Amino acid sequence: MTQQEFEASLHQLREDSVEWYRDWEYAGDEIWVPGREGTIRCRLYRPSRPVSTRLPVFFDLHGGGWAVHRCEADQPFCVKAAESLGILVVSIDYRLAPEHRFPAPVDDAFDVICHFYKNAEQYGIDPMRMGIGGHSAGGHLSVCTALRAAETNAFPLRCMILDYPGIDLTDISYKREIQMQDGKLTEYQKEFVELCEVFSRCNFATDEQKRDYHCNLALATAEQLAVLPPAVITACEDDLLRFQDMEFAGRLMEAGVETTFRLFKGVVHGFTADLYYTPEAEEGHRMMIDGMRKYLL
Repeated sequence: MTQQEFEASLHQLREDSVEWYRDWEYAGDEIWVPGREGTIRCRLYRPSRPVSTRLPVFFDLHGGGWAVHRCEADQPFCVKAAESLGILVVSIDYRLAPEHRFPAPVDDAFDVICHFYKNAEQYGIDPMRMGIGGHSAGGHLSVCTALRAAETNAFPLRCMILDYPGIDLTDISYKREIQMQDGKLTEYQKEFVELCEVFSRCNFATDEQKRDYHCNLALATAEQLAVLPPAVITACEDDLLRFQDMEFAGRLMEAGVETTFRLFKGVVHGFTADLYYTPEAEEGHRMMIDGMRKYLL
C-alpha cells in the first residue's frame, strides 16, 4: 500500500465511521475538559431519573484502531449504562493516530479523569467510585490509563471493563493468530486483517514504545499487572484478538487481579458496538453493566 493509498483509505474509514452515527439524535451534554496539550472534548450521559446522592462515574473510551471514530460512537452503550445503573458516564473524545500517537490518547484519558476526580463536587460524583473501560483499542487505552493511575497514585479506579481489547502491539499483523488457525480465516477475519493493515500504517506507537509494557501490555510482568483494579473482559470467537484476550485474562488472574472473562460464541470483533442492536450485543452489554454494578454501586 502506497502512502497515497493509505491516506485515502484512512480518510474513507473516518468518513464512513462518522456517517454511521452522524444523523443520530445525540444525548448527553458536550463539555470541554482542560488537558496538558489543550482542551479535550467529552460527552456526559446522566440518568434521566432524579438521584439524591453523588453518582459513581464510568469513563468510556471508544474503539477504532486508535485512528477512527468519535466519542459519539459509543452512545447506545453509554446511555444504557447510565440509565441501568443510575451513574454518570463520561465518553472521552481522545486524540487519534497518526496525527497524535502514543501516549497522546492515554494522556487525554488520564487528564480527563484527573479533572473529574479533583472537581468531584462540581460534577456531583463520588470520586471513590470510578471505573474505566472501552471497546477494542479503547480497552487497550483503558488498561494503559489504569496502569499509570496505579503507579502514580493519581486517582483510584474500582474496575476496568475491557470489551475485546487489543493487547499485544508487537502482534499487530496478527501473524501468530493466523498461524494458530492454520491460515484458515473466516471472511470477516480476512476483512479485519485488511482493516488492521491501515491501522498499522498509522504507527500508533514507535518500535521503542512497543518494547515498553506501559504501551505494549503483553510485556507486563505479573508484578506489574498486580496493581491493576478488577477487570471484566469479553472476547469474540470470530476474532483474531481472541487469543490475546484469553491470555491477558489468564495473566491478570495469575497476578492476583480479580477477573471475569467470557468468550462469546459466534460473534465478530465489534459486536457490542457496531452491532449493538443484536441479542448477542445485548448479552455482552449486560455482562459489562453487571460488572459496573458489582464494582461501582
